[in-house]
Amino acid sequence: MAYVSTNDVQSAVACMLGMDPETLKTHLRRIRLEYEQVGRPAPTRSDLHVRAVEDGLLPPPTARL
Repeated sequence: MAYVSTNDVQSAVACMLGMDPETLKTHLRRIRLEYEQVGRPAPTRSDLHVRAVEDGLLPPPTARL
């Protein structure tokens, strides 16, 4: 969820998570493939964020007044 919760580039997110950037890319490819297979494509970071909120993995954004 760190990837969709920030605007940092993948290499910075991977470093923050203590993993190699290629490992992060592999995880993201697998996640996107799983969403595609169930008919809920998430090709962009924004789409992944929406899916994470829909699935209850992240809280919905707060309303701004």
